[in-house]
Amino acid sequence: MDGAQITAFKLSSHNVLPSQLLLVICSVLAVVYLCWLAWLVYAEFRLWQEGKGDFYRMMFMTSKGAVIAMFTGYIFVP
Repeated sequence: MDGAQITAFKLSSHNVLPSQLLLVICSVLAVVYLCWLAWLVYAEFRLWQEGKGDFYRMMFMTSKGAVIAMFTGYIFVP
């Protein structure tokens, strides 16, 4: 966006800059996917503790979730 577009956006959005809006959106997405990752790890750990899953499945799902979280963070970082 050029200066005129940023000024028009700021005036029409009650003094909110586009960069601030992008930061809020990225922060919300980060919280959502980190909560998803914590839920995934907890669920896999609980299954492993109950004997319904093996250690390697737990590690694979945890690693897969971490890679997805890192990839998502890389895509959405401003």
